[in-house]
Amino acid sequence: KSLLGKHASEAIHAARKHFMPGVLTETNTVKILQVVHFSPPYSIGGSELYTRDLARALSAEHEAHLFFTIPESKNEERTLTGQIDGIPYCALQKNYATYDRPFHECDRRVDQAFDRLLDHFRPDMVHFQHLMNLSLRLPGIAKRRGIACCYTLHDFWLVCPGAFLLRPDLSLCA
Repeated sequence: KSLLGKHASEAIHAARKHFMPGVLTETNTVKILQVVHFSPPYSIGGSELYTRDLARALSAEHEAHLFFTIPESKNEERTLTGQIDGIPYCALQKNYATYDRPFHECDRRVDQAFDRLLDHFRPDMVHFQHLMNLSLRLPGIAKRRGIACCYTLHDFWLVCPGAFLLRPDLSLCA
């Protein structure tokens, strides 16, 4: 088992114990929705690759699904479904990007697509990797449905529009 797969299994065990006591047994398959701003092959970055690799590792024992956006869509706004490395996904093409406004990142269209995916996939857990270009309301939508949620911080985007606490001149912002 890969190191990532080992950590993923440990995370699932901890989630069962702390977030879903009595709901799942050690032998049940867990349905996990991975939410990330972008994903390969449409975008290649650290959190995107991490999320894809984590979903791949989780799918060895569980059911994983990806939800992300594709911002460079040539004025077409539509929902795409398919598979990336055998992992099912739902992606929203958007002809606009909103990642420069972290405190105002609310998008009704994203909320509705996420809601439909929750109806269709029925995850036991939603693992938020990033909300950039998505909607800050997604965790609340999942929580209101009683779905266990967790969030992995990959950068400082939730408090800094530049994501890295740096100004254009590379000095630290406060």
